[in-house]
Amino acid sequence: MKTNTQKTNNSKNSTKIINLTKILISISTLILLTSLVYAATTTPLGVFNISNVLPNAAYNWTPNTTHYKNQNFTWSQPIDANGDNLTTYLCITNDTDTNSCSVLDLQRGVGVYWYAFNQSENFWDYAIFGTSSRNYYVKLTPNDGIGNGTTNDTIYFTLTDAIPTVTGQTSNASAQGNKKVGDSIAFYLTSHADTDTDDNHSLRLCKTNSINTSGACPGGEYCNAYGTTFSNATDLSCTYVAQQSDNTSNSAYFFICDCPPYDLTCPGQCSSAYTTTFYVNHMPNVTNVDINQIIPIQSKI
Repeated sequence: MKTNTQKTNNSKNSTKIINLTKILISISTLILLTSLVYAATTTPLGVFNISNVLPNAAYNWTPNTTHYKNQNFTWSQPIDANGDNLTTYLCITNDTDTNSCSVLDLQRGVGVYWYAFNQSENFWDYAIFGTSSRNYYVKLTPNDGIGNGTTNDTIYFTLTDAIPTVTGQTSNASAQGNKKVGDSIAFYLTSHADTDTDDNHSLRLCKTNSINTSGACPGGEYCNAYGTTFSNATDLSCTYVAQQSDNTSNSAYFFICDCPPYDLTCPGQCSSAYTTTFYVNHMPNVTNVDINQIIPIQSKI
């Protein structure tokens, strides 16, 4: 039989063993955790890449030809591979495909891309005056918010405006003696033509073979019809009152100018000159009067 002393000693030994076991478990746990932390900070668990696919080039610019300065142009843009919303940068220049042009930020929403002609741009014009068309070159660059995609710089469109023509220009003073100073002379034409059938027109009767881009006669004007207002009337005529300063034989130059729809800066184009001759009859102009005295001769009978 164990004594009380022996029981006490056994109990103390058991306690020591339990405490030692706890210490060993704590040390093992600490070593394991340390190993895991070290492994996490020095050895990657896996490798992955963060990438962005830049958008593809725009295409299908429409239309390629227009007569209207308020034209809305559209184009197609492939869906972004990353699902990003795209912004299109548009660059347009006239006549030559260069980089010297304005860049516009055109975000119209997901899948919606269009551009409206901006007439405040100082180079928007139909052509060098007297030619019927002008090319404009386009560059479209999509941007997904991270970078620019592929630029399409092969696009161009043509702005057209046909030049009007005149037939049968004349006046009611086409023969000498028909009109005198102070009379009204009517100028008219058989017809005018324009392949752009929705244009309005005006008539200018110039004193010289010259008209400027504003549709005015720099050398003076006899008369005009719808000069700055333009009209769809088929009968264009105007009247002029003959002046003492007119020559007996005078040349008048007919110009027809057009105004395309939606154009805020008419005229678009003016015709070449069509000439007619009109005559003015002047009263005789007496400058010197000599009075000679006549002495009667008496005859002798």
